Amino acid sequence: MEELLSPYRVLDLTDEKGMLCGKILAHMGADVIKCEPPGGDPARRFGPFYKDIPDPEKSLFWFDSNVNKRGITLNLEVEGGRDIFRELVKKTDVVIESYNPGHMKSLGLGYEELSNLNSRLIMTSITPFGQEGPKAHYKTTELTRWASTAVMYCTGEPDRAPNWVRVPQARVHAGLEGAFTSLVALHYRERNGKGQHVDVSMQASAIDALLDTPEILLFLGRDYKRHGIADFVTKVIQKYGLPCRDGWVAFYTIGGGLLASAEHLGRVRDWMKEEGMAPEWFAKMDFVRDYQSAVIDQELVNRVEGVLEAFVKTKTKAELYERALKDRLIIAPIQDAQEVWEDKQLEARGFWTGLEHKELNDNIPYPSFPALFSEAPMRLKRSAPRIGEHNEDIYVGELGISKEKLVFLKEVGAI
Repeated sequence: MEELLSPYRVLDLTDEKGMLCGKILAHMGADVIKCEPPGGDPARRFGPFYKDIPDPEKSLFWFDSNVNKRGITLNLEVEGGRDIFRELVKKTDVVIESYNPGHMKSLGLGYEELSNLNSRLIMTSITPFGQEGPKAHYKTTELTRWASTAVMYCTGEPDRAPNWVRVPQARVHAGLEGAFTSLVALHYRERNGKGQHVDVSMQASAIDALLDTPEILLFLGRDYKRHGIADFVTKVIQKYGLPCRDGWVAFYTIGGGLLASAEHLGRVRDWMKEEGMAPEWFAKMDFVRDYQSAVIDQELVNRVEGVLEAFVKTKTKAELYERALKDRLIIAPIQDAQEVWEDKQLEARGFWTGLEHKELNDNIPYPSFPALFSEAPMRLKRSAPRIGEHNEDIYVGELGISKEKLVFLKEVGAI
């Protein structure tokens, strides 16, 4: 079957900072070869683990981050390993790596050296702060990388310390940016035949999440500090989720100039009147004129939301959703993990795909790609590689190394 990125080949030297980049390219059909040190990548020790059994071959993080890739063991710290890597580079389109700036060059494997072997090579480096600059060689963690973006400064309640999103946002942004820029570099190469070095900064990648916050400071002089769910201008706190009988629903409680929401509140009130749950003052309220940011205060907001919450608590998520579809209300169930698994829309798109893990004697469901392509559909072909799973296929079958030499290379620690 023709695939989007076949027959491009990618050598993936990344740790957890960049594995998402290789995963995206692998999903798109590139032949991504994950290179890990003999004995296995340290990321194999990241939990959680399949059936809670700590084992480098059962890391769910590893499974997810390296699905669709092939895998080899290769030690770049010894000359024999570097020689093999150079041979692989000659037949490679993209190398992605996340070593400290200058490390590849110190091994004689920097972009200049590798481009002499393959002038069409693209090398994408994913590091916390980029290859150059005063912070380029700083040691970091996911927390400190995220803190460097100012997004953390803007997140949380005004009277409490800055907060961070526990899902690793900095490396997600960097992985997405690494895949996108690698593809752009490939497109550029197709036009003029030239490879290049792509330098991805995790800090710079994640700053996109700030949206217009820097401009607010620059042009309006306002420091976009933490204000929780309060409005940035009015400082009034309005809710975006309300509890119902069996969970939570997303619910717009904003009126005034946001006309669609004001009309939604009016239709909710009509429903409440049908059931005798709209107090007289609430039944007479004009949600455009009487509930706009220029006139509301926290006391009025609390009063309105209290009435809405009392009504919503009498309904299930399904009842609220059904009425929302009928009356065009801005209400949607807030789905928990189980509901995401059971989501009919995702099912209709074939989003969850089972993948056989022969070594576990199990079929494990994986999320597929968020985009669907009509001409070259993406597919899950293989589970994440076991340690050295494709050594023989690649070293013997593709590089022509004899099996005897393969044994020798393993004995000397090259693979």
